[in-house]
Amino acid sequence: MTCDGLVNGVDGIFQRSTKILNSQEVIWILFTNPKCDQFTRIKNAHLYEHEMHPTWTLIKPICKYIKIGSIFLNIIIRTQFLIQLDITHTIHQTQGLTLDYLTFDPTHVYKHGLTYTTFSHVKKKEFFYLFQPLQMNFFQIDPSVAMEMR
Repeated sequence: MTCDGLVNGVDGIFQRSTKILNSQEVIWILFTNPKCDQFTRIKNAHLYEHEMHPTWTLIKPICKYIKIGSIFLNIIIRTQFLIQLDITHTIHQTQGLTLDYLTFDPTHVYKHGLTYTTFSHVKKKEFFYLFQPLQMNFFQIDPSVAMEMR
């Protein structure tokens, strides 16, 4: 464990990926414990842009250079982030679940009722995270329901 609580298995929610300074790809994680990894956030404060929330933690990739061939003319660069996916579901797979935390990307919702269904699965609105702000076109209404409501 690090001095500010970062250990294997700590819960976090992916917020976004961006490029910083030298075009290095990084990811931003919101840890469910706000005290977790405060040191890293302070150390990287100069990298936060106006879209980045100050509670998000910057995660940089680990790169390994692998030489190929007997005279090493070719090099492969393996890049990975030291995080592990915890769980992911489609909207249909969450039917009947009540979730503590939920991250939702509404951009690919093309069927009526799915955005509402997604909202109804999380216990508290504070723990419902969106990849982008909601727009009216994310809410699809069944035409037969619209007719009945008139």
